[in-house]
Amino acid sequence: MKSYEFKCGVVVGRFSPLHIGHERIIKLALERCEEVVIIVTSNDKIDDKNPYSLEYRIYLIKKVFSKFISDKRLKIATITGDRKIDKSYGSYILKIVKEVSGKEVDFIVYGNDKDIEKCFSKEAIKSINRLQVDRKEVDISATKIRKALKKHDFEFLNKYLNPLVYEEIEILENI
Repeated sequence: MKSYEFKCGVVVGRFSPLHIGHERIIKLALERCEEVVIIVTSNDKIDDKNPYSLEYRIYLIKKVFSKFISDKRLKIATITGDRKIDKSYGSYILKIVKEVSGKEVDFIVYGNDKDIEKCFSKEAIKSINRLQVDRKEVDISATKIRKALKKHDFEFLNKYLNPLVYEEIEILENI
């Protein structure tokens, strides 16, 4: 059995929809952690920025990462409602991970999100290792994916979506 550097990692996002940038962050966590908890956030509103239901976004994650879910190395949790991004939000994330995995978070992987500094007090994460992934390495965002879907830019979408997500292209376009 492989030995991992960390016991429990966390990745937080909307994943609206899941793209290769998200996958890279999740895979980096899986490479270094025994177990990873993905927290899918949702404010329960369907709009241009959040066109996909929470259930559908989770379905796409499960479709792409089914092996890790069946191996019990990857778990999915949710945060719903319109929550303010502040220090209590970060504490809530750590509490959810503990409830879902039974372990304390010792690794966080995230993109160039400035919200990470707003979410966690220095005290809360002083013993948690963090890996910030430069979004410029994989210059993609869910916003760019949604725009490409509206334009029917299949060449772009094929480049930035996992083939298992690309199979859903008709559904993604019609939502």
